[in-house]
Amino acid sequence: MTNTSYFAFARHALVAGLKHLHVRPGDDVAIPELICRDVLSSVHAVGAIPRFYPVDRNLRPIGSGEASEAQFVLAVNYFGFPQQLSEFAQHWPKAVLIEDNAHGFLSKDVDGRRLGSRTVVGITSFRKTIRVPDGAFLTTINSVDSELAIQPVERRPSLAYRLRVGAANTERATNLPLQNVSRSTTRLFRRLLTGTALPASTEASEFNLPEPIAMSSYALTRLSLVDEETEVQRRRQLFRKFANEFSMEFGVPVFPQLPDQCSPYGYPFYSSNISPSLLRLAKQHHCEVIRWPDLPRL
Repeated sequence: MTNTSYFAFARHALVAGLKHLHVRPGDDVAIPELICRDVLSSVHAVGAIPRFYPVDRNLRPIGSGEASEAQFVLAVNYFGFPQQLSEFAQHWPKAVLIEDNAHGFLSKDVDGRRLGSRTVVGITSFRKTIRVPDGAFLTTINSVDSELAIQPVERRPSLAYRLRVGAANTERATNLPLQNVSRSTTRLFRRLLTGTALPASTEASEFNLPEPIAMSSYALTRLSLVDEETEVQRRRQLFRKFANEFSMEFGVPVFPQLPDQCSPYGYPFYSSNISPSLLRLAKQHHCEVIRWPDLPRL
């Protein structure tokens, strides 16, 4: 039996999951070296110590690094691609495994198991997959923890969110590049005000959790309306299109193959330079090229 608890952000879900596992101040939590620095805020929130382990070019663990004695291990399904959990058991045979499935809503492994539900505690951020202002959930197996229950609240989506949704809907209906215009305008004003076009992550994000904690009822309603099969097929088809048109001059793909039942979160690749040709390809498919992640300060 699985139990699901909802939150505004996956970082809150991870905090609840760590508390559910009785992670104590001073405990070591193993985290991959390639990780968004924001994840550390959840570990610090319970007083635990993040320890880093290395991953290879395909983002699989290649050792325990400084995290060899960790009691808890975060296994990240990067970009919705399933990790082989058995590899983590080899490196940490006695540790408790936590599945970080922030990227993998709707994705499954080759055995048909939904990602985020393969360990005793898993987190999933569906706001990264569908257009909602907030939304994540914690999955626990064979247990119900009443302290995890935070009811969704009535909260009106922001004006910025409503404008983005309006631009996306109009673009689909008219094929006018409204999302690109909106995105470019926002980034121009941000650059003028802050000096950077994209939101800048700071060291404070390794310690400060975002607000609010409770998910909006609007996001929960939107989640209930998702046609899962259609969305998975759309993402798989778009991935294949990029794979067919992606040139090695653009970079090196992280995942050369798309596994069965995987619902990819983008088309990840390594590159030191973003070419105009790649930007045109992304624009052609109504996508954008972004840099990931903002790494923690090691």
